[in-house]
Amino acid sequence: MIGHRLWYSGAAGEATAAGFEVLDEFSVLPRDLLPRMAVAASLVVAEPCSFPFESLRDADWDVPMAVAVPPGGVSPIRADLGAVALRRLGALDRLVCSPDAWPDAAGEFGWVDQMRSDSLTSAAAALGDRRHKGRFRARAVEVARVARAIHWESIALFGEPPVGGRLEGYDSGGAPGAADLVLVTDPPGDADPARWWDARSEAGSLVIVAEVVGSAARGVRRLRDEVLAAGPPQASLQRVVSVPEPGRVMRRDAVLEFGVA
Repeated sequence: MIGHRLWYSGAAGEATAAGFEVLDEFSVLPRDLLPRMAVAASLVVAEPCSFPFESLRDADWDVPMAVAVPPGGVSPIRADLGAVALRRLGALDRLVCSPDAWPDAAGEFGWVDQMRSDSLTSAAAALGDRRHKGRFRARAVEVARVARAIHWESIALFGEPPVGGRLEGYDSGGAPGAADLVLVTDPPGDADPARWWDARSEAGSLVIVAEVVGSAARGVRRLRDEVLAAGPPQASLQRVVSVPEPGRVMRRDAVLEFGVA
């Protein structure tokens, strides 16, 4: 039964939020941690450099996580664990990070501003439902597969190999003008499409994924018009692909590929 909330304190002390099972360095060996993760509703990691992210199974990443970024930024985590654990954190997770360290961390790993919190307590309170994150992750995998196929088909047609580009995360997160493929999933209503165009390289593609419920396509058409209006004069909608959401009959993703003729 899902419902256990876990708080890994490492050597940092007890949890500051009520209702959590507190784990220390001795209770996160795989034989103890993995059964807990199987029924966990959320996980707070106060000391990420000593948490065994590498032991987590694929399904364990469905658990919404709040992770404290050390004062020095993500470098200590990367040095101890590599970048894999950091890249698996997504839009439904939370990072506790100082405003000064956030731009570099967010840019490197494709994190968006909604993921940042000022404290572990507020981050823990913002974590959502595990089942929702599981569906979101399954959907992201399928969307990334389609976007990647679109990208490589373009490469095959034009004979140009990719130079960098990002598929991980919610947004491109890369340096301005550097991404061969900018992937934007579920853009909020107040998003600025001009920023997405600015992130792509001169010959790069902009791929936007928007959820469609039932037969309602009006929002997708409005998004198309806004993106084209924000782009350069030669911008065009080059391809549209419909992707069913796993396990959800009435919902699908519209994958829109934009480029410059």
